[in-house]
Amino acid sequence: MLDAAAYRAGVVRPRANGYFGNGTVPQLDNPDIYAILPYARAKGLSAADVKCRQALNAAGANVWHEHVGVSDGSLSNHVALNLPDVRYMNAEARRDADLAEAAQAQLLMVDAYLGQCRPE
Repeated sequence: MLDAAAYRAGVVRPRANGYFGNGTVPQLDNPDIYAILPYARAKGLSAADVKCRQALNAAGANVWHEHVGVSDGSLSNHVALNLPDVRYMNAEARRDADLAEAAQAQLLMVDAYLGQCRPE
């Protein structure tokens, strides 16, 4: 989620197309915990994707819009390139010593996605 070059220089900011949540949910307030919303570069970012990201940010989740030009073999890339009408979100969470904490963070992101990012 972090801009690696900026982080090495001591600056904490999201990478390109990344957006920090509002910081109100402690379980999600970590740059290693974020939702990935992929989209095909050729198609561009849709208004629905922006609305979903804004809702997830308001729910406390960090979000990265992954633009996909060529597949890296991941499911998110496959969906973005081959199933553009399918809504998809990947919930990334750092692996803590207590895996239940990571699972709780993922659950919070999935709940926010299901509640706020319905197809229009």
